[in-house]
Amino acid sequence: MKICLLKNNGKYEAQALMITMIVLVVSVVIGMAIYSRTLRDRQSVINEQESSEALEVSDSLIDIFSEISGDDLLTSLGMEDSLRIENETQLKEYLNKFGVDTTNLAALSNTCSNTGASFVITIKPSTGEYIEVRDDMALSFVLGNNSQSLNPNCDMSLQFEPRGTKSVGLVIQKIYATNYPNTIYKEYEPDDMLAYCIYSGGSCDNERIISSDSWIPTSSSTPMNIHLNEIKDTYSLDEVRLLVVGGVLAVKSSLSEESCAGNFDLTMAKVSVEVNCNGVSRGKEVYVPRENNTSYSSVFDYAIYNDNGLLEPY
Repeated sequence: MKICLLKNNGKYEAQALMITMIVLVVSVVIGMAIYSRTLRDRQSVINEQESSEALEVSDSLIDIFSEISGDDLLTSLGMEDSLRIENETQLKEYLNKFGVDTTNLAALSNTCSNTGASFVITIKPSTGEYIEVRDDMALSFVLGNNSQSLNPNCDMSLQFEPRGTKSVGLVIQKIYATNYPNTIYKEYEPDDMLAYCIYSGGSCDNERIISSDSWIPTSSSTPMNIHLNEIKDTYSLDEVRLLVVGGVLAVKSSLSEESCAGNFDLTMAKVSVEVNCNGVSRGKEVYVPRENNTSYSSVFDYAIYNDNGLLEPY
């Protein structure tokens, strides 16, 4: 009987030791998992902070370049296809050419925690690229005096791609003028402004377009040609304005013949900024218009009215 007791005690001790080992292994695995998860969460928070800081620096750098005209940006390229700026010293030298204030650049570079921010800025012409136009913007093509030096068969081709939705509203307004440089503009007529519904598949189904029957359905696969030599009541075509309604529309423009429109040029300056904060990169880009792409704010293209008259209370 005593011998049996001894054998059972040894068996129980072995089982207890095995259970203890299993508990220890499971505890270690759980502990390592918690530690690993904690490290990942901490790294995720750090990456999110650094990503936010990199985006903030990108925005600030883009704002600085908005003080320089598109014509000056393109002229600064000289005979080169593009210009690359890689550090604060190069950026200061470039901005000083245009009289841009650079006193805050040092603070900007130190926005990123620990190592500070590094950046690469690229400036180049935007040739044959789609430019996204939001519904709070207006994209203009201003001929102005160039309307007097156009080739007879000079056309501008416009291609469209709705972004984010299958269909987007587009209003094309044509403005006519004469008697340059003492410009006289033609009075507005209803057919000077046409409304299109640009769709990429199916049909026009944008909920923000009211009374869709008054919009001309147009497939995005069909380019739209505008004759730049158009004359209406002795007035020459002076400007073409694109107003987007109910979404984002990407627009690509080209001329039927290179340089057929005199000094009128569709090229814009493209500024790309990439900022790195401790290995986390964020970037932004902006298209800076030239003189022939700059016009008045889109707020003047809309009228607010009701059944009781313009801006009168209900």
